[in-house]
Amino acid sequence: MVLQEVIQQAVQDEYIRAAGKYGESFNTYHEAFGVLFEELAEAMQQVEFVKAALLKFMKGLMGKDPAETLNTIFVEAQQHAENAAAEMIQVAAMYKKAGLTGKEHENE
Repeated sequence: MVLQEVIQQAVQDEYIRAAGKYGESFNTYHEAFGVLFEELAEAMQQVEFVKAALLKFMKGLMGKDPAETLNTIFVEAQQHAENAAAEMIQVAAMYKKAGLTGKEHENE
């Protein structure tokens, strides 16, 4: 299975998990917007952490930091990158849920 297929399956799995807990669709498009805004903000926060780790890495290279310091940065960056990926899977799942919200809410 290629990565895109793995991601699509993860989105479907997250949608099913969330739908089981909160319902298959949003009550309104306003609700959908609020949830999407929050999930995207969480993803972007993780991306900012990854960017900060990259800057630390660059500074470490310039300062000839020991490998232990760089490895700490790498572990931190990997964790934040994985968190960002998970948050983006949640964003995609919530867009799927928004798409199922229904035409009755189009003019909200």
